[in-house]
Amino acid sequence: MAIHRSLCGVCDNRQITKTSEVWCSECDYADIARNITEFQKEQITMKPFPLPSTKNYRPKFCKSLFSAQYIMRNTSYSAEHTIVHDVKNVRNHIKIVKKEKGVAKYQATFDKVKQYESDLKACLYMKILEKDIIVEENFIQSMIKKDIMSQIKISVVINKFLDQITANIQEFEEVSISSERCNLQILKRENSQAQSILALPTRNIEILTLKLKKRINTEWSEVRGCSLLPDDRTTDQKILLFIGDDSIVVTSGHSDTINIIDIKNKNLEKTIKVNSDNDGVVYKDGHLIYCAREKGLQMISLKDESITNVTSNKLSVFSYVATFRDKLFYTNSDNHSVTCCDYHGNILWTFCHISILLSPSGISVDKNGNVFVVGWGSHNVVVISPDGQSFRQLLSRKDGLDNPQALHYDQSTNNLLVALRTNEAMMASNWNLCGVCDNRQITKSSVVWCSECDEGLCGDCKDHHSISREQKHITFAITEYKNYRPKSCKSLKSANYIMKNMSFSVENTTAHAVKHVWKLTIQIMASVEKFGEINVNSVPFDSSIQKLKDRQAQVLVTLPTRNIENLSLTLQKHIYTGLSDIRGCSMLPDDRTVFSSSQQNKIRVFNSDGSEEFEMSMIGYMFDVVFIGDDSIAVTPGESKKILIIDLNKHKLKKSFTANNNNYGAVYKDGHLIYCVREKGLQMISLSDDSITNVTNNKLYYYAYVTTFGDKLFYTNFGNDSVSCCDYQGNTMWTFRNISVLSSPLGISVDNDGNVFVVGYDTHNVVVISPDGERYRQLYQEKMNCFNHMLYIMTNLQINC
Repeated sequence: MAIHRSLCGVCDNRQITKTSEVWCSECDYADIARNITEFQKEQITMKPFPLPSTKNYRPKFCKSLFSAQYIMRNTSYSAEHTIVHDVKNVRNHIKIVKKEKGVAKYQATFDKVKQYESDLKACLYMKILEKDIIVEENFIQSMIKKDIMSQIKISVVINKFLDQITANIQEFEEVSISSERCNLQILKRENSQAQSILALPTRNIEILTLKLKKRINTEWSEVRGCSLLPDDRTTDQKILLFIGDDSIVVTSGHSDTINIIDIKNKNLEKTIKVNSDNDGVVYKDGHLIYCAREKGLQMISLKDESITNVTSNKLSVFSYVATFRDKLFYTNSDNHSVTCCDYHGNILWTFCHISILLSPSGISVDKNGNVFVVGWGSHNVVVISPDGQSFRQLLSRKDGLDNPQALHYDQSTNNLLVALRTNEAMMASNWNLCGVCDNRQITKSSVVWCSECDEGLCGDCKDHHSISREQKHITFAITEYKNYRPKSCKSLKSANYIMKNMSFSVENTTAHAVKHVWKLTIQIMASVEKFGEINVNSVPFDSSIQKLKDRQAQVLVTLPTRNIENLSLTLQKHIYTGLSDIRGCSMLPDDRTVFSSSQQNKIRVFNSDGSEEFEMSMIGYMFDVVFIGDDSIAVTPGESKKILIIDLNKHKLKKSFTANNNNYGAVYKDGHLIYCVREKGLQMISLSDDSITNVTNNKLYYYAYVTTFGDKLFYTNFGNDSVSCCDYQGNTMWTFRNISVLSSPLGISVDNDGNVFVVGYDTHNVVVISPDGERYRQLYQEKMNCFNHMLYIMTNLQINC
């Protein structure tokens, strides 16, 4: 055996030709790697010798070699003693070298641990996962070794003698059973692996579009329910639902009965007695889930009429419910919320945004889980993402919506039916979008319709669709599909009906055919010894498991934080209020504005174009004004204890209740009014039972204002030039005070990201403070009397990212 010792072994394995400079006795190859990596050097326990020295000591074949026994008998004691002494010295030297290298190795490893601490954490986690993967890998390998996963091919060759059996049977053909080889590949990424955490794309509701198709005159008022039937008919009653088999369910509202109506025969099919009033309803797998007001959500079986409680949360009158897979979605107009829960009543998320959705009622979902809700008080249709994190207004009062109360989304046709309080209903649709692009969150109009895929296709997707399909699907123009959409067959009979009415002639013909086949079978069995041969072949499972481990790259990505430096304000317009000493202002959901004057004890409401709508006076003291939903506003008195509730539609006093102290700035949250009390801090009053709770005991100046975001409260103190943040238990989280930037703070408000906007009375400016109170920035300044809320300047917030 010979070996080329003058070449570098490492480079040779990489198919690179380089001359070696040193020789490693343990690796048994030469090495040019003067700059070999630290990782490889750590594996070398012996010091490499220069190549020339190894050439002098290469083993050679000795022709005069004696046996070991002969040498041992003729070796003197002195030589043996010398060899043993030299061996001990060499071993001691090797131990010292190993210890020195071990200390240096541990020191380098310790430095690397401190430098790559986060990477090591990720690596340790991957090691934990690797243990589980190894178990599964061994299981698959054992299956491969035992040929359990081998592909079986069965082929049948029929005996040709059967061609001559009868004149009626010419040949039995050839039957073959085959299965394609499994192309499964299990890749174990270890040695050369890059790990990254990818978030699955979520459904983007920004691409949803609705186009008005038609308006329907129902000739009814106070329509509470609507539904689209499979044959494009519509129904509207109290609150109803199509449950299949030409039947609909109608709930009663202020009663404990649910009716099932046969719409084909136009008669009452069944009446079910329940244990509560019932409003919105949805059908799921032979059960009705309905809103039971005080008892929450309940589910009744249409088979045995057994009732099960889903949730025990108190629901408002005219609550509605919808379902998508294993989730339920229901509305509550009392607290202006939309809630998602599972079938065990566990709440997954709650959506409450009174500036977008007021008094939600009707609710429905599309095939992607997007939730469509009508706002009775906000006069709009809002779509909410399946996770409750995103929302978007689709239809508003500008589209003709006036107090919408019910809606239904037909997932098969992508039609949305909306019923208004008046005698009108609207139908909108987005079904003419390309289905493939829609799944990729791209909005394109379809040009053809594929009846087998049951979706529209744009021009690009149509070409790809025709190439990729092994069996050509039939497509036709989208205009033709509009005219020839399938409709239900009213004359279709059930299978039982057909079987019962089958004629005797057909039965007689079948019996005659069976006898003929039986006789033919007997003849075949008598003359044919075998029908053919069946061959079973086993093909090895074609699977490869690759291990990739040594080089791993971890990438840590930091999420961007919200920066108030990106905020800017642009002056939209000035509004002439005609009022003096304005203490409060508010923007209503329909772009109207309302102002309150403490000197004149008046409130004035202005339209979006700046024209005055109406004025109210002589009803009590007035300080701050806040919108509380249901077309109502609350007015705090300032130098009085009486809080007023005003109906904006009827222009009259709706309700008044007395607090136990004079109150100033106020904010509305979940059926409660939080207001500032001079000398006593913040208090909260329930609008349902007038109960009062103390939030903070901090002494406030008489012109104090308050706002809220999430679980936090923000309030100003005119006396010590401060802005404070606390929770609903009164625990102070931070306080901002900088008189050079903000002096005599008054009106306060927050945006959707929790940034706090404050007006300074003496500094004549608007200042924004970050949610943590650490950063601030002046947005607007003018030599004017900024004595009230942000909306006095009527600005429009623009986020420049």
